[in-house]
Parts: sequence; structure tokens; C-alpha cells
Amino acid sequence: MKKLTPLIYICFLTIIFLYVRSVLKVDQISIIQKESDKNAFEVHPAKVFLTVEYNGNMKTYSLSMKNEDSIFDLLNQLREKDDLYFEITQYTHGLKIEQVYNIKTSEIKEWKLYYKDQDITNNIKDTLIEDGGKYYLRPES
Repeated sequence: MKKLTPLIYICFLTIIFLYVRSVLKVDQISIIQKESDKNAFEVHPAKVFLTVEYNGNMKTYSLSMKNEDSIFDLLNQLREKDDLYFEITQYTHGLKIEQVYNIKTSEIKEWKLYYKDQDITNNIKDTLIEDGGKYYLRPES
């Protein structure tokens, strides 16, 4: 057994050496240029409309933006122009428009943002505007 131990040890070291050498072998890595995606997002101007309905009144805003802007960008641009005042609270489960034109939400009514009759209030930061899009902001029960 004493004569076999050095032989096993030498075989083990040889196998480890050959394995490490094969793992560390450097191969040429070729770099392939990826062709531009044909379905790439094209940025172009977009004219959008926001209608705010409150207390029986309607006020429509018209803005020229880019189709890469979100609906939240639309609201902020109107706020910067001092045309629209609103307050938004972000929760872990979604977003809530707390106040528009000093009209606060109540337990009965909440401010909702609609596009094509769909409530998009929780997605206004992720939803991009569409050219000719008509958005509606109104308190709903």
C-alpha cells in the first residue's frame, strides 16, 4: 500500500494539471456585429389631447410632444406651463391621483385617467402617448 500511495498521488496531480490546463486554454473569441433591428422604435412628433372633466365643466388641452414620452410626461408638461395642477401618490400596488384643480378625491370618488374607455391611471408612467391620442381625466365613483 505504501508503494501505491505515491503512484496514486502522482496520477491525481497529473490529472488535475491536465484538467486545469484544458480549462485555462485561451480560444479566439470572434465578435459579431448585430444588425440593427428592423422593428426599432421610431421617434416622431405626436399631437395629444387631454380633457379634464370636473364639476360639470370640461377643459381640453392640446400638446405637441414625441411618441417616446409617457402620459406622466404629458401631465408634467401641463403642470410646468401652469395650466394644470395635480397631485399624485405612488403606492406599491399602484398610483393614485389625489387632487386636480384643488378638487381632492373622496371616499366615494377618485380621479381616473382614461384612454379609449380604459382606465390607465396605474400605468401612466409606463404608457407612451400615441399621436392623435385623446385622454380623459375625471372623477369616478
